[in-house]
Amino acid sequence: MSFSRPSTPPALSLVLGVLAVAVQFFASACQSPRASVRGLPPRFECLSAADAVARADLWQHRHGGELKFVMGTGSMAPYIAAAKPGADPETTVVALAIMDRCASYDTIEPGTLCLYRAGWCGRKPVLHSAALKSSDGWIMTGLHNRHYESAWRMTRADYLGRATAVFTWPP
Repeated sequence: MSFSRPSTPPALSLVLGVLAVAVQFFASACQSPRASVRGLPPRFECLSAADAVARADLWQHRHGGELKFVMGTGSMAPYIAAAKPGADPETTVVALAIMDRCASYDTIEPGTLCLYRAGWCGRKPVLHSAALKSSDGWIMTGLHNRHYESAWRMTRADYLGRATAVFTWPP
């Protein structure tokens, strides 16, 4: 004796297919285009700042790179959280990034997370994503920023390196 599965009525199949397409369309429409770019390094969510330091140190010993502090301005949210309300975002460390100083400026692609010195930010390194290359250099952006840094370009002289890993912890 064999059992056969009852077939799905064609109308129900059509409704389920349309629903699946609608869910996919809605999900992609709600996603920020800058939040879905390629080039972001792995992000490790740690239990605390001390846990992040230990894990970043282990990563650094295994893979190389230079440890850099990331300030809590919120420009890279949700990839990197902003500092707690009331804390100074310019002095509050919210993440650690491992930077590959040997990664060539010439290999940067849109979405690459770079550390660089920005003329608008004084001497502090900035961690933002490469958005668009122009004849004057790279237009950079934070994932959470409403606007690109279109008035300023990251040049070969400003470039410090590429982020290879980021370690965050709850704010």
